[in-house]
Amino acid sequence: MQPCRAHLLDGGGGSPTPVTRVVYGPKEVEDDFLIEVVEDAFKPVLAKIRKIHEQADIATHHHNNGFCFGLLDPISNIIINSAIAAADAPSSSRAEPSRRGDAKKQNDDDDMAMRSLNGLAAFLTYLFPYLPDEEAMGYLDAADVNLVVACLLVVRRRGMREFDHCSRTAAAAFEAALRCAAAASKHPDPERFVAGWKLLSPRLHEFIYDPRSTTTTHKHQQDIITTGVLDLIIINNSNNGSEEETSGADDSEITMKRSWSLATSRLVGNVQVISTKDLPPTRGPMKRMLLATIHGFYLQAMAKLPTAELRSKYHRGMLFGGHCYGPLDPVSNILVNTIWYEEHNNFFPSTKAGTATPTLRMISTNSLCRVTAQSLYGLVSFLCTRYPALTPDLAMQRLLVAGADLRAADPNLPLPPVVAINGRHVVPELDWSGCYQVGSGGTMTEATTTRELQHGAVDSCTPSATAEEAYAAAATAASFHHPDHPNSAQQEFLGSPASVTGGTLQVASFVLQKDGALSSQDVSFLSRLLSSRSHPSSSVSREQKKKAARRGDKRWREYSSSCRARFWGQHDRACSKVEAALDAFNADNVSRALGFTTSTSSTTSSSSSACAEHVRCIYCERQGASIVHPTVQRFHGRDREFDKLLRGEPLFVGGSDMYNNNERITHNHYCVDWVHEVRDDCIYYDDDGVDAPADGDDEQDMRPYVNFG
Repeated sequence: MQPCRAHLLDGGGGSPTPVTRVVYGPKEVEDDFLIEVVEDAFKPVLAKIRKIHEQADIATHHHNNGFCFGLLDPISNIIINSAIAAADAPSSSRAEPSRRGDAKKQNDDDDMAMRSLNGLAAFLTYLFPYLPDEEAMGYLDAADVNLVVACLLVVRRRGMREFDHCSRTAAAAFEAALRCAAAASKHPDPERFVAGWKLLSPRLHEFIYDPRSTTTTHKHQQDIITTGVLDLIIINNSNNGSEEETSGADDSEITMKRSWSLATSRLVGNVQVISTKDLPPTRGPMKRMLLATIHGFYLQAMAKLPTAELRSKYHRGMLFGGHCYGPLDPVSNILVNTIWYEEHNNFFPSTKAGTATPTLRMISTNSLCRVTAQSLYGLVSFLCTRYPALTPDLAMQRLLVAGADLRAADPNLPLPPVVAINGRHVVPELDWSGCYQVGSGGTMTEATTTRELQHGAVDSCTPSATAEEAYAAAATAASFHHPDHPNSAQQEFLGSPASVTGGTLQVASFVLQKDGALSSQDVSFLSRLLSSRSHPSSSVSREQKKKAARRGDKRWREYSSSCRARFWGQHDRACSKVEAALDAFNADNVSRALGFTTSTSSTTSSSSSACAEHVRCIYCERQGASIVHPTVQRFHGRDREFDKLLRGEPLFVGGSDMYNNNERITHNHYCVDWVHEVRDDCIYYDDDGVDAPADGDDEQDMRPYVNFG
């Protein structure tokens, strides 16, 4: 993994001193998922499952539904799952022992072990996105097949420090994960399976099997647990009606408090054992969590701008120059950089001379994802230029803990004088508790090791480059879209003492920290304030002219024209659908945002912390889209579609598209952090080619990475 390197000349009274500028992009920070690289990764886990089933020794007719996955330890899960199955069986057969020959028993045990394995993997890969099957096996192996302990390992390994197992989002996710596990294991009635665990979840402490007990035998413990489960289900059914009426109809939420507490105790008790085991790499998940965090900043920035100005003017500046790095908070940085770009970027007219910027009611998801990825690599390049001991993995870990805020990530960053309004604008301190060492194939280490690594690379060091030089690296990393981006002017604006401490950014911060959306007067004031700063040259470089001549032909004009027609057709269809949906749900309070970026604050999670629990959508994940989804309510792509996937069924009636977990991760993987132009950008180019993308000569470089359908 070698970054692009360039040398800046630090002028002054003496000889120029070369300063290394480190620029990272997708090619230098590739995903390191363990997909099809660990042969027979499932075998150690399968062997442990077989041993557990032998220890459980469930000798009933319902052995085939006694899976080892659930909310407790594997043996307790087997006993409880068998009891849940028995509760649905005729009362005359509930206690009847099984009559199986040795050969039949071995075949049944092998089949049950494999079905349990499928259920365990399905649970983990649903609860945690971008978790390949092979990596799920690694976590299950480290956790000795204890499903909730494996969940804890994933949360801690990935640095999901804000994961709230008691939230409504988590409850809905755990319930869906149980349903997926049942479907993957070919359980005859996944809804009843989930309903049983929902009923038991507040009282799990009553159904724990203790293998170390000296007062009761295994058979006696099994009978006590089975009887308790049966009684609870029967009482619940009698209170709520017949079994048929209550099957899958319970509206209560699953409770994870006791399960999580028990798993935490087990993890703490076995930390020395687990710490010796290799755990999956973290770069891919960290990258995606950071992208989700930054994407949320753009949603907040759009909500902050006045609707009229956003639709008619500033959408272009946000998509091409509104990066989230700078000396202010990320949302304020986006807004400052957006307005600065519009006021200074005369070299990049959006359309033919004399034609205004197109007015939009919906912003392109494709283009928004692109600028999000550009911001990510700008942040990483900034930190690695300032602190050469930082690897991209350590830089991303630092950014995750800092909430993608350079003020917290760089302790030596020059900042404007603090402007305190209602106690805000306070730079947070980094807390490394719960963070483990990152890297490929590393082991789970104590937080002190991570703290020492980060301290040695950053906190105890003097920066090797000035902020202005680091902003040059960030701007270079973020300007893959156009090599003639006015980097020098932007780095001077963001990093020079005149801007940072001379009042410009301090005044801008004061305006941006006000509650609610900015007014038109606020934006006009910021525009005048920022336009007083340095102006880049508007001359067209020789390379740009060369590219323009190559693009300004009939082939380019036809291609760009078709892309624009495609965008406007999608734009009008999407706007009409969104407006109809908003009208139907009487959502006047959320009608300010543009198109697919509409959010409802209390019912969305994409704009909240990416280090918390996730909301899954099979369609968006496969296409690489970043769209806000409800956290609790069901929607197409969240629940039933994953059940179909696990059963090997097409998602649509009469359809032929088949999905699997690993394919969801690898399909269109380049879309995740695509930093070059996309087809929707064509609405900002003219047909003469002067403004055509200059990176690459093939129209395939204009490939979209989100299909609107």
